[in-house]
Amino acid sequence: MSSTATTPAQDLNAVMASCYTAHPEIEGGRLRAHKIEVHVTLRTIIPKHAPHLPPTRPPLQGDATRLASHPDLADECGTFDAVLLLGPLYHIMAADLRASALRDAWSFVRPDGGVLFCAWVSRYARYRDLALKEPARLARKPEFYARHAQDGVYVKLAPGVEDVEMVGTEGLLAGGLDKLVNELEGEEFEAWVQKCLDVGADEHGWRMADHIVGVAMKV
Repeated sequence: MSSTATTPAQDLNAVMASCYTAHPEIEGGRLRAHKIEVHVTLRTIIPKHAPHLPPTRPPLQGDATRLASHPDLADECGTFDAVLLLGPLYHIMAADLRASALRDAWSFVRPDGGVLFCAWVSRYARYRDLALKEPARLARKPEFYARHAQDGVYVKLAPGVEDVEMVGTEGLLAGGLDKLVNELEGEEFEAWVQKCLDVGADEHGWRMADHIVGVAMKV
């Protein structure tokens, strides 16, 4: 078999990547409509007191499932203070490719306090979305949707993990409950951001969210 041959899962991943690259407005529009998710995610990644540092070099183009083989990253394993594996992770459909993306991203995190941020969609979020948009579809394809709720273990990493903190980015407002809140501004909106941060970081509260950020520190 040629070393360049791909599997069906890799082909599907390439199609997904091409779609979102060609149509950035898909995710951009979703995030504009869900400000709570954006603000909670940013405040989970960037503490309020931290400076917003400019990038030190242009972004690299690559495949999140093959980061370890990227030629521009060959000498940078274990050197990054923080690695973000956000939208690219939960849009990878195959479990083995998600595991590969996690493993490669983790390899670039420096020891002694480096952090990996990875994004997930809740195992039950698909049902909420279905109930809002096309509820009759569940009766027609119950097995298809059941596959999305088989595994509730979100982060599996190698030894050397200090802890994995899970943060639900919608907090109390999952399942489309954020519509009116996202229209607020100023102090009125800020009050909900703080409440969703509090609930999203709670050991039970994060499970209510549709989108989840895992925060793993390497010792």
